[in-house]
Amino acid sequence: MRSIRTQLIVVFLVVILVPSGVLACLMYTRSLSLIDTNLGDAQVNKLLKATALIDQSLSDMSLLLNQLAANESFVAAVASIKPGSDSREAVRVSALMRNAQSFYNSRIETLYLYLYEPREIITAYANQRIVEIRDEAYYDWISKYRLGEGAVEISPWFLSRGVPSPSVSESIGRIIVNKRLIRNRDGAPLGELGMIISGSTLRSAYLESIRSFDREILLMLDEEYNPIATIGMDVAQLRSLSGQAFLTGFDARDAQGRFRTSAFGVDSQVCFSRSRQSGFIYMSVIPVSQYTDGMVAAGLQGLLVALLAAIFAVFVSVWYSMQLSRPIRMLKDAMQRAGSGDLNVRADYNRRDEFSEMTDGFNNMIQRIEQLMRNLENEELLLKEAELRNLLAQVNPHFLYNALETIHWMARTNHAREAAELCMSLANFYRATLSEGRKTVTVRESLDMIREYIAILTARYEGRFSVRYDVPAELEDEQVLHLVLQP
Repeated sequence: MRSIRTQLIVVFLVVILVPSGVLACLMYTRSLSLIDTNLGDAQVNKLLKATALIDQSLSDMSLLLNQLAANESFVAAVASIKPGSDSREAVRVSALMRNAQSFYNSRIETLYLYLYEPREIITAYANQRIVEIRDEAYYDWISKYRLGEGAVEISPWFLSRGVPSPSVSESIGRIIVNKRLIRNRDGAPLGELGMIISGSTLRSAYLESIRSFDREILLMLDEEYNPIATIGMDVAQLRSLSGQAFLTGFDARDAQGRFRTSAFGVDSQVCFSRSRQSGFIYMSVIPVSQYTDGMVAAGLQGLLVALLAAIFAVFVSVWYSMQLSRPIRMLKDAMQRAGSGDLNVRADYNRRDEFSEMTDGFNNMIQRIEQLMRNLENEELLLKEAELRNLLAQVNPHFLYNALETIHWMARTNHAREAAELCMSLANFYRATLSEGRKTVTVRESLDMIREYIAILTARYEGRFSVRYDVPAELEDEQVLHLVLQP
């Protein structure tokens, strides 16, 4: 059987640890849900703002192509370039594009002009102005969004892997927009004027400002989920990006949203925003552990506080149980001593509480038991004395009626008939009074005793009274207490 101290310790621990654990779990779950929601919504809003800023910036920069296409001197310089001619006109066109680029927007990596005849590319790069096209397949952007005949509209922005650049290693992550260049006098197409913007430019200008966590990954993807610009990705992640399920984990019709999934083998929250203008997808991938680590640390601190509270509760429960168990142990010891026969024991407890009522009740009970024991001893002594007296009383009547019988026989011998009858009545009366020690006798025997008694009184008080017996005959054999019928 467990002691009260153990029960109190268990109760204190349960009262403290169980609510603390349940509260910690509820707070952790609720906090995680709130952080997921609030953080996700905030990140989606950041992506929406970045999307709007990038779309506006791309729209503003693409106006430069319209301005160049409308510049008569520029168009004339382009029209004067002939196949196999001197490249001075091409150098002049390159300089005009470079001046326009630096004047309008420094974020443009370069402008280029793809000439139908001759099949050359003129760029705004200072160290690589003219590129002769030998392998058209290398320049995927030439045919990717080829503008139709007579079309003057501008192409959508698209990602290109093959872009004329001084450094081949920098040819990844560039987006292009094209516009057909038309000769003014006859409307003949001269080529396609294009603008190249590096993904690193967009990353440094817009994406880096919305990054919230060290391990957060930011992606700018085209409509086919190819990366234009990335932040926070290593080479291994970049190589495995195309196989990640989170890229297609949302509806293509959704303009923005968030969801939880596994990204690069880590439980992550993915937020995304899709540009209605360019079709580009801006995505934030945040490992859940990035913002739950602090919660775990706070949870551990809470558990530490709960543990300290539990330790304190153990000490308090031990102390309190000692205070409670002391009078109980004292009362238990007193009961054991009383049970062994020591009725002089008393429980001493001075505090006024429920235990004092118990000890007072115990002391009163012991006093009453002691008094009852004394009374019982006295009654036993009296009973023994009464039995002794009864024995003595039995000896005297026996002697008396034996003597009377002797007188009776002597009276009969002397022909004293009346004296003999009187002695016989006296003997019968005492014999009926003793009744051989029985507690019950019949009604007939009780009546016989009374008749003998009346006979003795009649001899002494002759003629002074009369007696009438009215007893139903069916009652004479009923048992009654001895001497319940007395004259």
